[in-house]
Amino acid sequence: MISIYQIVKGSWQVVRYGCPNCEKNYKNIEYAIKHIEKCNINTNKQKEKQLLKDLKDMPIQRVMNNGVAYYRKGSEGRLYKTIKEAESVGSSTKKKGIDGKACWEGYRYAGTTNGQDKCVKVKGR
Repeated sequence: MISIYQIVKGSWQVVRYGCPNCEKNYKNIEYAIKHIEKCNINTNKQKEKQLLKDLKDMPIQRVMNNGVAYYRKGSEGRLYKTIKEAESVGSSTKKKGIDGKACWEGYRYAGTTNGQDKCVKVKGR
């Protein structure tokens, strides 16, 4: 907690209490403590979300499968035996529709009609 001091009648006195995570401040210490507890929880959630996003956006991942190392680009996609193969492919993540879900294997995303995603079968599969 941050104590905000001000000169009142010739001496320094605490006039407000501030949150170390954001710029809010309160006159009453009880309100400040309640806010700081909530703010710490929200700050930790935001840090976790950022960490997960950073892990998801990782360029090349090394994945161990039955004791064998494989590589893939991004957090989803095909596994490759060498890191050079994984780097040479384009984006390995599937294009997702408006509902946030990708099409199943053998189909590709073909846009949205009346709020519903269209997945069409890929020829030659």
